[in-house]
Amino acid sequence: MFIPREDFLDQISVQSFQVKRRTEAIVSLREIISICEITLMEEDYLKALLYNVRLAGSNTYPYRDCKIYLCRTDPNELILGQTFVLKSKLMSILTDVQKIFRSGFAKIPAYKVYGTISGKEGLYLAHYVPPIIEEHSGNKVSIDGTHRQFLTRGVGTTIETVVVRCPKTPLPFGLTEWGNIVPCDVKPEKTKRYVDLRPEYFRDLSSVGIDG
Repeated sequence: MFIPREDFLDQISVQSFQVKRRTEAIVSLREIISICEITLMEEDYLKALLYNVRLAGSNTYPYRDCKIYLCRTDPNELILGQTFVLKSKLMSILTDVQKIFRSGFAKIPAYKVYGTISGKEGLYLAHYVPPIIEEHSGNKVSIDGTHRQFLTRGVGTTIETVVVRCPKTPLPFGLTEWGNIVPCDVKPEKTKRYVDLRPEYFRDLSSVGIDG
């Protein structure tokens, strides 16, 4: 992921002062090798990110004008589409994420993380966004953050989440339950990562700088 600062500001329509002037680009959190500053993400900034999420390969915005709110969620309440969790990613969350924020990952709200990346000069911005949930006909469906929810469920607590109520497009997958999630050493092939994947409805979170 690499979104030049000006392209990001044009696309997302956040206030320019909400992204430091000397920021070169928006990158994935895993690309940050040295942290310079961590700031709490403003609610209007977070909503601007989500309102501008598009379906992959289209200009359809599933979250535009939807009600979006933050709350703590019990993972056991969720329905899933993903069929696996990657063991290496679970370990990364337990070590790297907690090292960055110095807090249990289940309690971490949305943050902006500024730092440097390998091989390039300048300051870069990464977004940390809690797991994203969609509400469909009273059901809560996990869209992003399954690994964090899996770990949270394992210790029997709740986790900070971002909830989108009644998106404008259908889900990008069929539904399953926690009992069907398989921990894997290697990520399954694409067609087996989700139940009945419908790629035309896949939410392209990376287009707005969200990398779960």
